[in-house]
Amino acid sequence: MRSNLPPCMRLPSVLGLAAILLLLVGCELSSSDEKVIVEQESPALADAFERVRNSHGTARLGDLITESGIPVGSWDRMYSFSSATKESINDRLGTKGLDWWGLPFASDSLIQVFVNNGKVVYAYSDRNPRYAAYRGATPESEVKAVERTAAGTTESDTYWSIEIEEFPK
Repeated sequence: MRSNLPPCMRLPSVLGLAAILLLLVGCELSSSDEKVIVEQESPALADAFERVRNSHGTARLGDLITESGIPVGSWDRMYSFSSATKESINDRLGTKGLDWWGLPFASDSLIQVFVNNGKVVYAYSDRNPRYAAYRGATPESEVKAVERTAAGTTESDTYWSIEIEEFPK
């Protein structure tokens, strides 16, 4: 088939078509990659945990998450990761190939990951004070204030911290 384009226009047309095809292929490849963006901690969530600690009381983990307004959506498990890499998180969760953006570089960092039916739905970088559920927790897990004594001190040197009920018991 003969082209009606003058010779000086044939090469740019072919190159333009090739560029469009490369863009389409590139877009298709990148859209199949799953990634998780690790958000910064919500001050409202930190405040919700602090209210439990300061009241020396208890609350449901799911209620605290809802009260904070963070956009988790539906979730059935929460996991905590200390000094985590994307490989260590994927290995533990069984999410092979999931790309993690925004993981902190600090060795004392803590990442909270929310999962629904095995799919990661939300993650955030937890700052001070940190509350962890390394074995995992559910929306029904109890969050409770616990009185502790500082190591190497007398009983009068007590403080309150938070514990999250983990599974399995």
